[in-house]
Amino acid sequence: MKIRDHSLSVEPVDGSDLTFVVQGPIFTEANPNFGVTTKTALDSLRKYFPGSPIILSTYTDSDLNGLSYDQLVETNEAQEPYQVAKLLGTEVENSINRQICTSRKGLELVKTPLACKTRSDNVFTSNRLLQLRRSYEKQDRDFSFFKERLLIPNYMSRNPRHIVPLAYHFSDTLVFGLAEDVLSFFDLPYTKEPEHTCYFDIHQMPEDAWDPCAMRRFHSEQYFLHCIIQRHMEPEFEHQLDIRPELFDRVDRILVNNFVIHDLDSIGLKFVLPLSLGDRISMYHHRDWELLYGKWLDQEFPCRPYSPLYRLYHSVLCKLLNWRFLYRRKDEIALPYI
Repeated sequence: MKIRDHSLSVEPVDGSDLTFVVQGPIFTEANPNFGVTTKTALDSLRKYFPGSPIILSTYTDSDLNGLSYDQLVETNEAQEPYQVAKLLGTEVENSINRQICTSRKGLELVKTPLACKTRSDNVFTSNRLLQLRRSYEKQDRDFSFFKERLLIPNYMSRNPRHIVPLAYHFSDTLVFGLAEDVLSFFDLPYTKEPEHTCYFDIHQMPEDAWDPCAMRRFHSEQYFLHCIIQRHMEPEFEHQLDIRPELFDRVDRILVNNFVIHDLDSIGLKFVLPLSLGDRISMYHHRDWELLYGKWLDQEFPCRPYSPLYRLYHSVLCKLLNWRFLYRRKDEIALPYI
């Protein structure tokens, strides 16, 4: 293992050095998933990051009335080389390819040294993000894929050992860091269709599959990581149901060398709809990340271990939620995970 040292920096970021790329459809009414409009999201950036340029990357013919941004990138989906899959006789839009396209187009226009790719329904409640650009001293070169670590939220950063066993499922809701690194994160090939979306129609599903209704090869978060890892080494995981325990340490090492996870409150990011208990338990938190940093990179790092009582509580809760999640009957799932 080759350890690379960095000088530890805790200096806050000047907002003028940071560009926000707001990516996604325009929500003129509250998004049913997160309960906010795009106007609310953009206004929150103007309020808390007044010196930061905003690039809005969305789709042609969107209603842009009353929206505040500095630069607009419009994607005509009819002209994009998306490959649409047919699932059960119905055309399925590939949200992975849409996200790659709009994120990349926006990030290519960034002129500042730092960038933050966020969604068109993400609302900020503070500028705490500017205080979080901290460079932890040590990295393992064999597992480092970017010039510097990228900051991501704990939201949807799944720990494969808990509740929802998905490996390499690191959040793409918000990605913050060096502009060239954030662009590298999203500068990926499109998925191949119908191979990706209808993967388990084409390939044999594992007999012990934890989710018998899975259809596509990867979730978007996993697809991004699969492509990024593939640039440097063999990914070693083939699909979303690949949850061999021997992968888990590798998942942790790639996480701790390429990303820093912060909780939503620490970032100043608000989701209107509350997270379920299962979601909260299944995610990596900043404290978990620091424990992994101490385990894999710096055993002298002053991280706070969880108390034995908390670990017991967490273990019992995980077993109860695992039982509820993993042993549900197939006909109780309303829609397949595509």
